[in-house]
Amino acid sequence: MSATAQNGLLKYIPGLILCMILGWSALQWDYSMHGWQKDFEACQKILKANADHKSPLPFDEYKAKHAEKYKEQLFLYKQGTLKKEPPKPHILKQDIYESLIAARE
Repeated sequence: MSATAQNGLLKYIPGLILCMILGWSALQWDYSMHGWQKDFEACQKILKANADHKSPLPFDEYKAKHAEKYKEQLFLYKQGTLKKEPPKPHILKQDIYESLIAARE
């Protein structure tokens, strides 16, 4: 490589580094938003049940209910009744769940 070719490549390095940093931050943003969206959807389901004047479940029962439902769907999938493998349930963290229930009261 000639000296002018090396100088030409060197001036693109800062832009390449900037693109890598911006791409990484965009991926982090997308990952965070996806998690928050799942939490938001789970909270909406709980609040809808509360609006229907159903008493909220304790956290252990809430977690067990979702785990049992997933096991049933997975069993049906393994039998061949369901065509797609069921997604794992998104269970809220205990502190988020309890603060949501406390805010309702």
